[in-house]
Amino acid sequence: MFNKFRDEMVRLNANPTEENKKRAKKLRIKMKTVGITLAILGWGGAIACFVLFTINAASLSGFGPKMLIPFLLFMPLAVIGSIGLFMNGVASRLVVNENIVNIMSQAHFNGETIENTQVQISKCPNCGDPISDDEVFCSKCGKQVKKECFDCGHINKLEDLFCAKCGKKL
Repeated sequence: MFNKFRDEMVRLNANPTEENKKRAKKLRIKMKTVGITLAILGWGGAIACFVLFTINAASLSGFGPKMLIPFLLFMPLAVIGSIGLFMNGVASRLVVNENIVNIMSQAHFNGETIENTQVQISKCPNCGDPISDDEVFCSKCGKQVKKECFDCGHINKLEDLFCAKCGKKL
């Protein structure tokens, strides 16, 4: 789901027209609406389940359906609430501009913060599909667009003969 969202933002940023900026704004509003709704329903339900569980546990009536149902529903509702909070946070950082997408690169999924994540937009010379800085091959047509250094793993331009990081021959 989030990769589809990121691809849509990359596509909108590849051609930053006024229409695409408006579409990104609508996408942001939609994401915030869904995120806030999920957060309220999820965490509200989780809190209600916790309260019901503790009330029933305090009555010492045994571990019956009155305790089992809130116990089983607490964790899924908390996860739904967390997803809603995440979506709301992502939506508040959406940016459409001339050169960069400040959203959801692979680094974000590895635990880095969104604020410091930037993906440079370039296009495949073969098919014109947007490609990010970390792609070595075009995901649409398969053409090699960059070279990876076998020694240090740095991604270099296709026309480079030597690695820009370690200086070894490519």
